Amino acid sequence: MGRAGGESEERGTLDLPCFDKATSISLDLGFLGLSMPAAGVFARLTDLTLSGIRFHGPCELGSTVSSPRCPCLQKLTVHDSYGLDNLTINSGSLKLVELVQLRGLWQLTVVAPVLQELKRGEVLLVLSDPTTGRKYLGSSAGITQLGGCL
Repeated sequence: MGRAGGESEERGTLDLPCFDKATSISLDLGFLGLSMPAAGVFARLTDLTLSGIRFHGPCELGSTVSSPRCPCLQKLTVHDSYGLDNLTINSGSLKLVELVQLRGLWQLTVVAPVLQELKRGEVLLVLSDPTTGRKYLGSSAGITQLGGCL
C-alpha cells in the first residue's frame, strides 16, 4: 500500500498466456488487470468467459477472439468488467455473445455470420450508421436476438 504507482500496480495485472490446446477458459479475477496475448492462436477454444476483469492497456480482446486467433470460438461471455471501451469482433464461428455490466464500452462491432444470439445486460452503446456516419447513443437493453452481424 501507499506505492506511487496507484491502484493498478497495487492490484496487479495478469498477462493471459496463449493456451493453444484449451477448449474452454473461464476467469474471474476480482478486478485484477488482464492483458491479452499479443500473438498466438487459441486453436481449440470454443468457450471463453471473463468476469470481474479490469482490462489493462490497449485492450486487444476483439483481435484475440476473432477468427484468425480463435478459429473455433462459439461462445464469448464478458461480465462485470471495465476498461473495455471498444470491442470489434470478426468471427466465422461465434454463435453466442453475452455482455453484461460492462462499464465504459462505447463502441461494439460484431461481424459474425453464424451469430444466433447476443445476450444483453447493462451495456450502454454508441451505435453508428455506416451509410451516414451518424452516431446514436443506445442501450443494449432492447437487443435480444440477432443473426448475421451487429
